[in-house]
Amino acid sequence: FGFQVIFEVSAVLLNSVNAVVARSIHSDSSNVNSLDELSNLSTSLLKFSFIVAPGDYHAVIQVTDKQSSKSSKFVKKIRVPDYEQALKLSDLQLSYFIEHTEDESEMVKNNWKITPNPSREFGGNSRSVYVYSEIYNLIFGVSELEKGVLSYITILDHANRIISSMEIPNIKVGHQSTLVAKVPVAMLSSGRYELLLNVQDMESGQQVEKSAYFFVRKTGLVAGKLKSSTWSNRKRIH
Repeated sequence: FGFQVIFEVSAVLLNSVNAVVARSIHSDSSNVNSLDELSNLSTSLLKFSFIVAPGDYHAVIQVTDKQSSKSSKFVKKIRVPDYEQALKLSDLQLSYFIEHTEDESEMVKNNWKITPNPSREFGGNSRSVYVYSEIYNLIFGVSELEKGVLSYITILDHANRIISSMEIPNIKVGHQSTLVAKVPVAMLSSGRYELLLNVQDMESGQQVEKSAYFFVRKTGLVAGKLKSSTWSNRKRIH
């Protein structure tokens, strides 16, 4: 007796003329003794990685119930920059928590274990937004006195008003490095916000920005002034 769920997750990457440039499929199943146990199933993390040339793409993620043949899909436009040229930032990953580790797993990047928050919804027990990003093409070892990296995180509300701005000190460790920051959001009221990261290489004078939206949802708290604090570290990317 019992029930079995069999499903398939496919990831397809298409270029600007809708030609398939990459595809990956993951199949899995779960067993429960009763339907009441469905809500207790653990969350799974799937990662699909493709190496592609710079350009515009759109990704199609489809989940299929293999028993009923019903499916649902999600489509997202993706622009892949030319990371070989000029100062660049990776996309910002907004997470529940980030900690340094020597372990290896699907959740670890450059010795940082990242607890993902796909919904980007914070509040309640999530009193801080943890930010992860990678910096590429830093100018390193040119001048006699090595110059570092100047980084700022700014929080803007739905009306594009600045709520908070904080500096994140960085020590340049090579041509590439990682940036990890803890941004407090406990005193923000419910709503949508934009987190803007600005990075400047003091050696070359080049600047680059990336932003990501997140949501704060909570009840029973009064919004006040956001107190700035930072936590950051860097590791060379191998």
